[in-house]
Amino acid sequence: MIDLSQVNQSLTHYLSFRYFIDAEYQSDGGMVHISDESGQIIASDLVVLSGQFSHWKGALVPLPQAALGNRIYIEFQFLSDFLEASSGGLYVDDIGIELAPER
Repeated sequence: MIDLSQVNQSLTHYLSFRYFIDAEYQSDGGMVHISDESGQIIASDLVVLSGQFSHWKGALVPLPQAALGNRIYIEFQFLSDFLEASSGGLYVDDIGIELAPER
């Protein structure tokens, strides 16, 4: 659980993470969902990840206003049609919340 109950709600906050994905383009992929502490979905399909990369990539996604001022859960979900069994899937690391993008 991530506690955003004390954040300044007038500022934009970002979900930051690094990911590696090896998936069948447009058939398999990862999604990010945010729910509150009761399990109610705040944002579904916040970002959709697909394709194949030979290296880790960074992502910076604005959090929806409804997430600010709450305790939230962030779910990374990988979905596959299982047609290309050799795909490696989705790996996520360095998850954080940032006030503003680093320059």
